[in-house]
Amino acid sequence: MSDAISLDRNELEGRGLLQVGENCEIGKGVIFDPRDRMGSLSPIALANGSRVLHAAIIYGGVELGEGATVEEGAIVGKCEFGYAVGAVYSGAGARTII
Repeated sequence: MSDAISLDRNELEGRGLLQVGENCEIGKGVIFDPRDRMGSLSPIALANGSRVLHAAIIYGGVELGEGATVEEGAIVGKCEFGYAVGAVYSGAGARTII
């Protein structure tokens, strides 16, 4: 989407658009874009022990389950119609809800 929203982690958390659980790891260059696939602002939630590695992009409405890992450069919840929003993905003992 165009017109990126430029808010840092503290601003997103302060506005209720980013919820970060305990013991989460957030790498350098991670982008949290709170817009969902329709362009509306929607919170992003990282459960306890989640890891979002370097240069990943997480869009609004994404909820990472406990212990989930988003690899470097991954895009989760990409803003486009037809994306698997609302699906549940399991992996390596973690549950990721998209």
